Amino acid sequence: MVPAIARQEEFVGEKSDIEGTRKGLRTFGPTYVKRELVRFGYDLKLLPRQLLALLRGAKFVAVRPAD
Repeated sequence: MVPAIARQEEFVGEKSDIEGTRKGLRTFGPTYVKRELVRFGYDLKLLPRQLLALLRGAKFVAVRPAD
């Protein structure tokens, strides 16, 4: 989601404990390219439904962090 629904570092003051296990997932390579292409396909598949929702009156809502 953009923006992210959770921002742990801001409130806890430290990074997630799974950060180390995820770094390998971000390195550029065949696995990364495949994952991003699959993600793009999912996003593309949602586009008609999202456009239809906008045509029917759906609105974008800005979400602000809780005080």
